[in-house]
Amino acid sequence: MKISAPFASITTGRATSAKLRNVLEYATTINTEALSFQALPNYLRQRSHYVDRHHRGQDLLLKLIFNRQMAGMTTGRRSLKEEFIRRYYPISEMEIRDHLEELRRHQLLRVKRGRAGTGITAAGIQALVTRGIITAPDDPQTADTPPAEA
Repeated sequence: MKISAPFASITTGRATSAKLRNVLEYATTINTEALSFQALPNYLRQRSHYVDRHHRGQDLLLKLIFNRQMAGMTTGRRSLKEEFIRRYYPISEMEIRDHLEELRRHQLLRVKRGRAGTGITAAGIQALVTRGIITAPDDPQTADTPPAEA
């Protein structure tokens, strides 16, 4: 089983497999829908479990933008913030802005002004694939498709 980066922090140490098994059993027992962060116990939905000096939420935000863009949803800061909080942990719009700027500097995103929102680049999709966050999409050209208005 491949473990994504956000789960890596809960799976280090000697009791790795037992701890992960317990978390997955808990999450699948209480959740009838697809497994998500919301199904995790509260103590695992804290920022400290996903954020460290090497990972400050950019991977989660990049994945969120990718998913929203593929679904034809808007990717403005406000909608990203609301969805990020719903899926992961509390974050401010300023933190979203900082993450977007960092991802833009690394050419993983195209950040547009106003309601145009943000678009993931082919390099951004490749970064998600390389880091094991997503599997390779069927159509890499979708990275250049602007997000639809919702």
